[in-house]
Amino acid sequence: MENTIKKLNRCRLCATKNYSLLFTRVGYEVAKCNICGFVFLNFDPDASFFSNFYSAEFFNDSGTRHAYNDYESEAQSMKKTFANRVDALRKYGQGGSLVDIGCATGAFMERATRFWKTYGIDVSRYAIDLAKKKNLDVVCGDLLTTQFNNQKFDVVTLWDTIEHVTDPRSTLKRIYEITNTGSVVALTTGDVGSLTARLCGKFWHLYNIPQHLSFFSKQSIT
Repeated sequence: MENTIKKLNRCRLCATKNYSLLFTRVGYEVAKCNICGFVFLNFDPDASFFSNFYSAEFFNDSGTRHAYNDYESEAQSMKKTFANRVDALRKYGQGGSLVDIGCATGAFMERATRFWKTYGIDVSRYAIDLAKKKNLDVVCGDLLTTQFNNQKFDVVTLWDTIEHVTDPRSTLKRIYEITNTGSVVALTTGDVGSLTARLCGKFWHLYNIPQHLSFFSKQSIT
């Protein structure tokens, strides 16, 4: 397995090759940049990785620790969480357009459509097909290569998504390009500098390898 892993061999955030190995887990290296302090998975996945990994088995118990037992059921159990996120975003205004990056099957979009014209994007063809069955406006693809025909969005959301992207810096630059002046960008991700992460070390639950490619702290996310 180790021989099939294509390494990145540079910091995923600042691109320097000056980094140190923190630990190895299931054949993958978790490293820390010696220049900017960013923690990342030393893995350079290609497009086929995403299409194969985020298949139906990922969302419906593949028998591995990486998968969901039943994603749709778990998403429904988060109705209150999604409602709270919608309420928080409405404080900055409503109406206009919202794009949910990493929308999966569209559970958050279903709650947001009452207040915005919603769009979604995800790398999983399986998830996008389910979202389309809910009559949601979604596209299968990567944010960096998806064209929006000069459309600008008033709200951009990335719920537990930024840690999955191959190039977080370019992703944030792309978000800047598709937003208006005064647009809201909301995201959630783990905190590698948290007390829980430091106490658990390499057994921290958000060292979810190989799908989590970046491990942000409060400092690196800003």
